[in-house]
Amino acid sequence: FDTPPPPPRAGVPTMAPRPPPSLQRLRRLKTLCAAAECEALLFVLGLDGRNNWGSSATLKWLLGECGAELAPMTLMPTEGTSLYWGPGEAHDALGEETFLIVTPSAVFVYHAREASPVLAPHLSGWAGGGVGLIVATPSPDEALDVDRSELRKVAEFKTAIRRLAHAGGRVGV
Repeated sequence: FDTPPPPPRAGVPTMAPRPPPSLQRLRRLKTLCAAAECEALLFVLGLDGRNNWGSSATLKWLLGECGAELAPMTLMPTEGTSLYWGPGEAHDALGEETFLIVTPSAVFVYHAREASPVLAPHLSGWAGGGVGLIVATPSPDEALDVDRSELRKVAEFKTAIRRLAHAGGRVGV
């Protein structure tokens, strides 16, 4: 079992490696955006998104959950409930401090620094996947101050919207 596989032979087709599932799913969202002639798809999680289950379910699907894992989310949520993201501070931050803007040409992701352990494997795959990834997080100093962190999130959202408008997208608030 320690013998390496033989090298490919001339004229024999080889299978190209498949991209990670989250990159395939992100590409599907970008294709959907283009096919629907949308300028962008916006997903805002947590209180800023009024605990929108559609945004949360989309991000969970994008990061790899499907089928049975998403089934409980089809139940009608009660007022004030939020989606469970998993144990620990990284998951809490992911569910509260994340927004995602998907356009046909780019993907903007803002997340709290604490969510990095959960998002890093996906973001690294997306970065090399030709999707036009732009990622922003608060600086270490901003992360220590809730007010500064919120100001940074708003500033990054405005920057993402300006980039969309500059690229020819219609922007309305």
